[in-house]
Amino acid sequence: MAATAIGADVADSISGTASGVLNTGAQLGTAIGVAALLLLAAGVAGTAVAWAVAAGLAGLTALALLPRAGAARVAESP
Repeated sequence: MAATAIGADVADSISGTASGVLNTGAQLGTAIGVAALLLLAAGVAGTAVAWAVAAGLAGLTALALLPRAGAARVAESP
């Protein structure tokens, strides 16, 4: 069994497919996020607000992922 970045176990026979799905999801998420920030900057608020929103979202994401990172380190310890 191969483990993916999100912690799901997948069979070795489909590990390439799982990797492709995760990479595609990351690319789509990035593209949609950039498009939303550009929309916010161009039409609604301006670049300063768009940068502030991006920084806030990045910070919230980092805080949300911190517990997972700690749990992964504990699980990997011998």
